[in-house]
Amino acid sequence: MVGAFKDKFNKKYFFFDNYRFLRYNYIKSGEKSMKKFILIIFLSFFYFSCSFNNPFLPSALNDNNDDNKSKINDYLIIIDKTGSMDAKMTQIKNSVISFVTQLKLNGYDNRFALILFGNYPELLLNWTDDADIINNALESITYTGGIEAVLEVIRISINSAVNNTLFDAAEPLTFRENARKKILLFTDEYSSLPYYIENRFAGQTTSDPPNPFPTDTNNGWCLEITATADALINKDFSLYLFIDSGRYYFTKYQFSDTTLQFQNADYTKFDPDKTLDNLTNNGLGECLQAKLLKSGRFCRAININDFTSIDISPIINNVLIPSVDE
Repeated sequence: MVGAFKDKFNKKYFFFDNYRFLRYNYIKSGEKSMKKFILIIFLSFFYFSCSFNNPFLPSALNDNNDDNKSKINDYLIIIDKTGSMDAKMTQIKNSVISFVTQLKLNGYDNRFALILFGNYPELLLNWTDDADIINNALESITYTGGIEAVLEVIRISINSAVNNTLFDAAEPLTFRENARKKILLFTDEYSSLPYYIENRFAGQTTSDPPNPFPTDTNNGWCLEITATADALINKDFSLYLFIDSGRYYFTKYQFSDTTLQFQNADYTKFDPDKTLDNLTNNGLGECLQAKLLKSGRFCRAININDFTSIDISPIINNVLIPSVDE
């Protein structure tokens, strides 16, 4: 009941407005009854205490309540550090830091790790929930050339490849057993030939996928998509793809097409089932997002070029923040 009451009214101003109204009528009417006096004292207490996280109030009236503390998430952020990403990274960094800070203020039990790639994958930052440490790590990124073996990087990051070497990591990343596991992937490239020979599939002999992209699901390039999807599904990961599906022909076949997401322009009301229908009806039923959605896992695909816009609040508020509950 308290929770519903909080949802219906802004607690602070509701109590304040009633306090002013009762106090005004109390003084004006001259009817200084004990009942009205007690009610004014009661509302005064709530007005001042609701401005803070008061331990004497029910948790539903506090911003940092037990419900938030029970939402445990491990976020693995994977970032393409090749040169074309440089122009987008300021807004990406701002989005991530705003997201981390907001979750921390609301009392969520979330932590973050950062992995970079451009040729081989490397661990930039092990698990932390400190926004300052994350910000410093993001600021330290230098952009270089290299190949983007994105699908391989995903598998290595979750310890699901044949060769799971992660540079600068003393051991593979471990995820909390009681945490919901999320990957935020940022790249504007397609996935090229795996960096490690052991992680390549039969038929993957060129640096780039063939054009046209193969439709035979037994082709090595298709098998890599399947292996990556299976790894994510078997380990219960949700995936957020921030990609450029229009820059290269291969990207939509490997990952998804951001123009086929069933959602509003501000990213609200994303519908996984209708998105899957869109992908399937457009010949993309074997892409990574489609495979995850078919399995019942959660996956979204967002145009990474939207990070170059002035207003990135829709991405923060309607994609990143809701991910806590997805």
